[in-house]
Amino acid sequence: MKTINNIKTQITECCGCGACANICPVGAIKIIQDKEGFYKPEIDENICVSCGKCLEICTIENNTFENNSKNPELYAAIADDSIRMKSSSGGAFSLIANEILDNNGIICGAAFSEDWRVEHIIIIDNKKDLEKLRGSKYVQSYISETLFKQLKEYLDIGRLVLFTGVPCQVAGLKNYLNKDYPNLYTIDLICAYAPSPKVFDKYLQENFSKQSLKYIKFRSKENITWGCSILQLQLQDESIILDKNYMTPYLDRLFKGSHCENCKFKKFPRPGDFTIGDFWRIEKVAPDMNDNKGTSAIFLNSAKAAELFQKIKPQFRKLKEMPTSSAGWQIDVKNKIYKTPACINFYKNIDKKTYNRNVNEAAKESNVGIINWWFVNNRGAILTNYALNEMVKNLGYNALTINYISPFERKNFENSFAQKFADKYIKRTRWINNKNELETLNNEIGTFIAGSDQIFRYYPCKAHGMIFYMGWVNSNLNKLISYSASFAVNEFEATENQKNIVKHYLNRFDYHSVRELDGVDIMNSQFDINCEQVLDPVFCIDKQKYIDMAEKSTDKIKEDFIAYYIMQPTKEKTEAINHIKKELNISKAIYLNPPTSIENWLWYIKNAKFVVTDSFHGTCFSIIFNKQFAVLPHEHEYPSRFITIDRITGLSSRFFYKNKDIYKSKDLFKEIDYEKVNKKIEQEAKRSIDWLKNALDSTKTKKLSYEQEMYSALIDDYTNLIESKLNGIVRPQKRNNILQNIFSVTNTYSNTKKHKIITILGIKIKIRIGN
Repeated sequence: MKTINNIKTQITECCGCGACANICPVGAIKIIQDKEGFYKPEIDENICVSCGKCLEICTIENNTFENNSKNPELYAAIADDSIRMKSSSGGAFSLIANEILDNNGIICGAAFSEDWRVEHIIIIDNKKDLEKLRGSKYVQSYISETLFKQLKEYLDIGRLVLFTGVPCQVAGLKNYLNKDYPNLYTIDLICAYAPSPKVFDKYLQENFSKQSLKYIKFRSKENITWGCSILQLQLQDESIILDKNYMTPYLDRLFKGSHCENCKFKKFPRPGDFTIGDFWRIEKVAPDMNDNKGTSAIFLNSAKAAELFQKIKPQFRKLKEMPTSSAGWQIDVKNKIYKTPACINFYKNIDKKTYNRNVNEAAKESNVGIINWWFVNNRGAILTNYALNEMVKNLGYNALTINYISPFERKNFENSFAQKFADKYIKRTRWINNKNELETLNNEIGTFIAGSDQIFRYYPCKAHGMIFYMGWVNSNLNKLISYSASFAVNEFEATENQKNIVKHYLNRFDYHSVRELDGVDIMNSQFDINCEQVLDPVFCIDKQKYIDMAEKSTDKIKEDFIAYYIMQPTKEKTEAINHIKKELNISKAIYLNPPTSIENWLWYIKNAKFVVTDSFHGTCFSIIFNKQFAVLPHEHEYPSRFITIDRITGLSSRFFYKNKDIYKSKDLFKEIDYEKVNKKIEQEAKRSIDWLKNALDSTKTKKLSYEQEMYSALIDDYTNLIESKLNGIVRPQKRNNILQNIFSVTNTYSNTKKHKIITILGIKIKIRIGN
């Protein structure tokens, strides 16, 4: 029973290679499909004798291929077009297989069954049947409880055998045999992952009816060039269909299984004698080896493979030895690709929804739309958007910045450093021009995030038609999160009526977090909302990202300098900068406000001997790059942002809320103990990331009542009126239509309540209804 239970704990990592079922002396293990449709072993406890042989040969626990090369020879290969056009890539498999068949060998590989199931078959002993094994098949293949036993029989009588499969299947065979047969050759395929057979079966049955199919090619080159985005199907009536509805979600990792997520074979040494696959990116390292018809990558992992390869080399039309790294990136274990939340949603609903509906809805649920000030010419606003996008991506979601810029801001955006940065680093939605177009995003995005930076400061939001409070989001359908949102000050700057409107918007959110400690107080005291203080996103991603950006700077200098990033210059700040220059004996000071690139801006902060700033994000990046710095906040504004970062880092000696205090400081030029500061930031970043993960991963539960929905419609119409005024397109008739609609919505309310709502909205107008 101990043996059985141990196997059960490994089921999530089990790749379904079939080795355990083949080795079982009493036939207690069968290969079945689990709930998600993946092939896994099932143990009949009534038959099991607890011999332990299944664990001894399990590929999850044991390797039998450590003698293979950790740095194998690599070739880019192109076979004759007569072979290549029938193959997925360059035709390498066909030439290796032909050599085996020419020497009275047999081939075992994956083929379609009569009902379009992918399964491993043997006794391919002639070139005519080789067609069954050619071509990639993006489905987990079935390996029976007797397949390895049959292969062993051929090997034991001295027959030449070639086995090809994904690496875990090759490892399964080798573990089962537990012996190095000189007449066995193995090929493992470069594999991203193998989807569940249930997924492929549902796709075929719901879209085409399996009975209507004549053939399927995952990587046909007859009508398209080398690639893997289109599936070609031929029906019984000879018509050809080119379809993307399977490969597109496959490439988006929608069908990935847990065992592929934790793949232990995505590294060298590999289990196969050969590793073959597409030589993607060959055009970057050897353009002469790419004609867009397919190029194979062939790794020679063993001496046996190298010897056989010498025999077939003359048969390739083109062949070129390459550095292992030029295709090894496809195998690098560091490039672990996790299951996405969309994938988890997809398999959760695999039996509840149709294939097409499940694909569409699972993808939507993984999309996260982010709205903030990414388009303004402010480096902090731009980088905080970038960092939040990276946080969301690191948590496995598809981050999309909402590509809305108000008409009066768009002219400033064009050709600005904000646009140049966004074009290089930010994934965005299509252009959104107005509130109606924003509403269409409800059908494409499952979660919306407002944040970070001053996204909740009232007057900038009002100037943009209140869109940042996201009244246009269907909050009964989609999740709303504020992450590190800022009010910027310690009091909400609005009238009571305006607060009531904002309170309505904020109450529609599912999760709230703010950037400043004062923001927590504002949420609690003025809006009756509980929320958490979290770090600005710029602290929550690997700083190597910023270092890499800084290295792209085109404006580097060698001499020592101080950098000053001053948003609101004053005579007092200029004098303070000159004081620091004098004390440090540095003559050069670089002003960071001119419209230089983000990369240049980062480089100057990273390489400055000292940084002086009145900017919150200037402060953040001084800390990220572990710089000596001084902060001169705006004396006329409550320094809420700086107080929070001051308390988190313990760097109060670096914040001069009265600029003249800088001359009295005894600690200004002391080295900051960044070991202690970095530890605090790391702790806070982890807490903040965990908060966001919980908010993103949670199930949508908050719903508006009918009354709240009606009130929401009222508010939206009112903000629509504001937006119309901003866009300069309001006409008396449109205004009257909007106001008439407001009164129509409130017809179900009592006069007292109606009057209260209209008062809150601040509408001072009389409309005659009826007589």
